[in-house]
Amino acid sequence: MPGPTTPAPPMVVDHADMMAFAKDVEDSILVTMDFEGVDHLQAAKGQPQPSNYVKMSEVGIAVFDPRDKSANTNQIRIDDLGAQIRARHTIIEMYRRYTEETCTAFYHRGAYRNPSKAHHARPYHCKFARSIFRTAEEAMRDIKQLIGELVHQNRTTAEVQNGVERQICVLFWAAGMEEDILREGGIDLVGMSSRIKVWDMQIWSVFQIRFTKKQTKGEEAFGSLGALGDGSKLHNATNDAVAQMLALLKLLTLTEEEWSTWHVDRRDLPSISMDWVNTTIYEDNFSSRPKALRDFSRNPSTQNTSKHNGNKNPRGYSKGKSSHHRGTSNYAAQTPSVPAVRGSVASYVKDNTSTNSSIGGSETDQWWTAYEARQSIGRISSAKEVSKKPTAAVASSSEEVGTGWPAEMEWDM
Repeated sequence: MPGPTTPAPPMVVDHADMMAFAKDVEDSILVTMDFEGVDHLQAAKGQPQPSNYVKMSEVGIAVFDPRDKSANTNQIRIDDLGAQIRARHTIIEMYRRYTEETCTAFYHRGAYRNPSKAHHARPYHCKFARSIFRTAEEAMRDIKQLIGELVHQNRTTAEVQNGVERQICVLFWAAGMEEDILREGGIDLVGMSSRIKVWDMQIWSVFQIRFTKKQTKGEEAFGSLGALGDGSKLHNATNDAVAQMLALLKLLTLTEEEWSTWHVDRRDLPSISMDWVNTTIYEDNFSSRPKALRDFSRNPSTQNTSKHNGNKNPRGYSKGKSSHHRGTSNYAAQTPSVPAVRGSVASYVKDNTSTNSSIGGSETDQWWTAYEARQSIGRISSAKEVSKKPTAAVASSSEEVGTGWPAEMEWDM
């Protein structure tokens, strides 16, 4: 199979180059995207290995639009720009029970002695968005629809009249897995619009020169720019996407002194403040995780039945014993129903408690809640979920900027 083909961003070797690059993308919508995959799938003897698309367990997306209604165009401090990042986290439905605590891959047994054997993906550790659940096909459809809408977001009156789309810059870190998944998922980002650019940030000259090697791990690169804050847990698709976005925004706003410290002297920069992060998001996501391998493995109906799964009798499950599933409430569907727009704040409904929970959350929460509402109308139907069109809210009255969102989905930031 051919290697990754996604190019690096334009060459940057000094601070002047970086400022020129920042000028080129200053009006572009920036998108960082990351995928995670499960560890447990094993190919049957004589069969090909399962593809990255088959193993895809999470989709993480972060979006930064400099024309966002909440943006202060006179403010370029990275600590303030971070609050404008809109994040989304999707867990693939069929793998919702495979975590760093429950994964049944045989080689995890020695992880306490050899961390390299540990399950790396952390699906329930997302800090920046409340996790939603989708099938792989739905996740691909969501990506395609999001990108298709972003090219029309926040356009000026002149752009709308002339049919001019926004420029979108999509960035990956080590693009191989993302290329495979998008290709098999039927998505050609570059083919969607001539205004979409796709880059692999890992092979950017900025990092190759700074770290004196062709490829650097994300943890090392993001951490050196302070983009991990007080210690974000990576290997969660959205945490990774947000860390990459913060690192990119930091590079675009570096002073000459900071550039000299980081790029020339090769000294790490201070951590970026994350006071804008809503801590209840992580608490809510983490509390919904499968609690124990014992509960997970006693019910064979919860196992992936793919022909690629060679671990059909995971450790902890004995044939002939009752398959009663303990702690079912831990695994109940968490997909948010269509939120009712209450002025400027939307709400989620948590099915596993069978009660409505109104969550104001951060601007990030509100932005993705409204986006999610558009996707959910008419799609989700179950005994516990009732699709209901959001109550109309007052749309922004900006004459120069038309967001492309329906009026009922707009709110004042």
